[in-house]
Amino acid sequence: MQDRYDTVLIGGSGFIGTHLSHYLTESGERVLSISRHLPDQPIPGIDSVAIDFSDPTSAKEFSLPSCQSVIILIGQVGPGFDPNKDREALSAVISVINAYGGSLKVLYASTALVYGNCEAPAHESDPLRPIEPYAVHKAENESLLKKSIDPRHSLAILRLSNIFGDIRSRGFISLLVRSLQEPGRSIGKFIVNGDGKQERDYLFIDDLVAAFLAVKSRLAGSDIINISSGESRTLLSVIEAVRQVSGKQVDFDLNNQPINEAQVIRVSNKHLAEVYGFTPQLSFKEGVAEMWQRSSRTV
Repeated sequence: MQDRYDTVLIGGSGFIGTHLSHYLTESGERVLSISRHLPDQPIPGIDSVAIDFSDPTSAKEFSLPSCQSVIILIGQVGPGFDPNKDREALSAVISVINAYGGSLKVLYASTALVYGNCEAPAHESDPLRPIEPYAVHKAENESLLKKSIDPRHSLAILRLSNIFGDIRSRGFISLLVRSLQEPGRSIGKFIVNGDGKQERDYLFIDDLVAAFLAVKSRLAGSDIINISSGESRTLLSVIEAVRQVSGKQVDFDLNNQPINEAQVIRVSNKHLAEVYGFTPQLSFKEGVAEMWQRSSRTV
C-alpha cells in the first residue's frame, strides 16, 4: 500500500467497482481498492486491501491513507445481502472517514429505487417513497450519511439507475445475454415476474463510470445526483432489444403475479448534465450491442 492515493474505493471488487477502478487508473489516478476479499489475481496498477468493515476489530485497525476522494460501493443487492451487516459496515466507514485529518470528497452509491413509483421523471428534490426493502434500506443509509459525515467533507449521494454491461454481473439483461451465448446450454424459457411492463431506467457501465468521474472532478460541497440515462423502458422492450442485437429468439412466459416493487421508475438526469456536464454516450440498444460483443469474446 502506498502513502498517497487519488481515490479509495470501498467495496471495489464487484461489478461496478472493478470497472470503476480500471477507468480511474486509465485516467492516471492512483487507486486503492478495499473489499472483504482480495481478487484472485492482482489487478495491474491497482492496490488491493482486504478489510471487512462489518467486523469491528478489522475496521478499528484501519485508517485512510492520504487521498482526495472516497467512493463507497458497499451494500449492493444480491445473494447473501444482509442489511444489518451493511449498516454496521457503513457506520464503520463513516467513522474512518471522519477520523481522517483533511477534507475529502465522499461519493456514495445509492439507488433510484428510493423514489418509488414515478409517473414523471424523478428529480433529486422529490420526496422518497421506497417500496422494496432494499430501497428502504438505501434511503435510510442516505439519511445516516447526511447526518453523520463531518461537514468538512463534501458528500455526493449518487442515485443509480439499473446498471448493465457485463454478463458476470447480476440482473435481467445479464441473465438473458449469458443464456443466449453460453455454448451447449439450453436457453429454456424465461419466467418474467409480473406482466413484463415494469419500467426501469438502464445505464451502460461505461457511462456510469464516466459519470462518477465527472461528479468527482466537479463536486463542490454536498449534493444528491441521479446517475441515469433519463429514459425508461419495460422488461418486454428489453427482451426485444436483446433479440434484435443477438438475432436469437428469446422464449419467455409472464407469470402475471403481483410483485412488491415499484412498477414505474423514471429518473431525470438534468442535474447531472447541467451541473456536472455529463450526458450518456451510448443509447440503450448501443449499450446492449457493446455488451453482446464484449461478452462474445469471453465465452
